[in-house]
Amino acid sequence: WFSAGDLAGMEEQSQQQQDGQAAVWVYSGAPHCCVYKGHTDSVICLQSAEGKLISGSVDTTIRVWSVQQPACENVLQGHSDWVRCMHCSGSVLASGSDDHTIRIWDLTTNACISTLAAESVNCVQLVAPRAPSAAPPDP
Repeated sequence: WFSAGDLAGMEEQSQQQQDGQAAVWVYSGAPHCCVYKGHTDSVICLQSAEGKLISGSVDTTIRVWSVQQPACENVLQGHSDWVRCMHCSGSVLASGSDDHTIRIWDLTTNACISTLAAESVNCVQLVAPRAPSAAPPDP
């Protein structure tokens, strides 16, 4: 169990285990360890965002966990092969898989909102679009 309700401001270290579990150590004065059980195969990638822990696995699923207690809140399904990498920004998650797709998920609805074809995916990064620059004033 975590002693704090959120990971913000704490040093975090994770261990992705071969037995389908994710163990997370949080250092906030004293170390605490929490084991999240639910994946049926190895956990490959792990993200923390907005009080949630998000894990991707060889079992082709993404699990969204509560940091308040070691409980799975949602399972995101859609990939047909290993979930290789993820990146979260706000309530949007990008996941890359060995099924040659990148999926964009809305974490408020747990729905896949876009699927992109890719030759190979080893890393994903969400980047906010640039605001259009203002037109120069008329002379």
